[in-house]
Amino acid sequence: MSRKIILIIFSVMALLIFVLSVIIYFSQKKIKSCRDEIEMLADDNEFLSDRINQIMGELEIEKKHNLELAKRLADISCMSIDDVLHQLQNDKNGIQGH
Repeated sequence: MSRKIILIIFSVMALLIFVLSVIIYFSQKKIKSCRDEIEMLADDNEFLSDRINQIMGELEIEKKHNLELAKRLADISCMSIDDVLHQLQNDKNGIQGH
């Protein structure tokens, strides 16, 4: 009778070890999958961060050019038509000279 009890205990322990091994195996597999996904998201985050910085730089340049354009338009609005034509002619000649 004690042999049967020892055999049952041994069988239960073997089954328990097998079940725990399977649980650990699939847990490690899931952890690896999560790590891979985290790395992929980190790469995406870095790409998007770089892209945002690039767009912010472009916006700053555009803002600067818009301010310059607004100043020139304000200057032109105060000028007569002859002065505007004269200024455009000078700008055109200046560009060709460079």
